[in-house]
Amino acid sequence: MTPTVLTESPTLLLHPGAPQNPTAANVIQIDFRLNDGTAGVLVPLFIGTEPAERFRVSLGEQGRGMTLLQLAGFDALEGMLADLKKGGATHVNFNAERDRPNPIPIDEVIDSLRNRPKP
Repeated sequence: MTPTVLTESPTLLLHPGAPQNPTAANVIQIDFRLNDGTAGVLVPLFIGTEPAERFRVSLGEQGRGMTLLQLAGFDALEGMLADLKKGGATHVNFNAERDRPNPIPIDEVIDSLRNRPKP
């Protein structure tokens, strides 16, 4: 897996009306199945708010009411992904685009975060 460098805060989408709490139950997750048979539950994850807002708008009516949640950094992201995995999430899509899924197994992302150099 190619390392992703976070230059801005990791950003997730929250369900319409969900409180701005960083809890897995509030985070948007998408059931998916690709032509190659890959399937699972995808978490759209964005580096900064701009790509998150573009994705939300691209969803049209489905994106109405979704809000953005910026996480505090790597530790918060690692914890959130671990909670999402416990809840059934299987993949992460960095800077997701509506019609161009690029799912990465959530275990790979969590492992990468756990094995990152610590300051």
